[in-house]
Amino acid sequence: MCALPISASDAPVHPIDRLWRASRTDGPAEQLRLLADLPLTDAPLQAAIFAAVTQHLRARALLSLTILDVAQAEASEALSAWDNVAVAIGAVDPQMAMCAHAFHARLASRHLNAYRGFARWQLLELARVARLKSETILAEVALARGDTRLAAEALQRISTIWRADLPVRLPGLHAVELAAAHHYAAFSDAAHAQEMRDRAATIAGVMSAYPEDAPESWPLQPSQEGLLRFAFAAARLPASLDISRGITQA
Repeated sequence: MCALPISASDAPVHPIDRLWRASRTDGPAEQLRLLADLPLTDAPLQAAIFAAVTQHLRARALLSLTILDVAQAEASEALSAWDNVAVAIGAVDPQMAMCAHAFHARLASRHLNAYRGFARWQLLELARVARLKSETILAEVALARGDTRLAAEALQRISTIWRADLPVRLPGLHAVELAAAHHYAAFSDAAHAQEMRDRAATIAGVMSAYPEDAPESWPLQPSQEGLLRFAFAAARLPASLDISRGITQA
């Protein structure tokens, strides 16, 4: 996508609009302008999510600009911000989906705590994977500094955590594993490179990743689930992971 230069004053006012546009814009300098002076909100969950997405996107942009010390600091702040999102999720009453069938509505009312627990877990899953996306920025900072082994090992650890506790079909894991394979191959660790390619190969067929959310715009007053889906989609992987994926597949 070819994005025209834009100043922060020209940017959409609502934080969701501003953050989404920043996440879709290719130019890192433009992204940083869009992220400047983001409007604040008093809603705890929204505030935590907007802060985490902002930190993530700032770190991603700074990595692209090879301002590595600041990118690393921002990515570390993003990890703390995602932890705050998890705390905010734990403090809210999860919204219940409307039940179209009377039987399901009665079942939900009889097991309200279980349904709420499941709804909260779904929100936490998206926040935890978004946090792992921020960890990939730290891995790619290490790569940019010339430590290819550290980058490969960090991405492999992210893959292992993701596969152990989180949905494999959430978009992003495939790119992480192929990037790890590429990094391992770069310093002739063929065994680990093949292991990571084999992991990535399992995300295919009926186990293919879910389509990524990429609407033109998001509702300005989304549900809790909508907020977390927005956060997950806006927290894009570093551009270098997509480059590594293309090289590995070639």
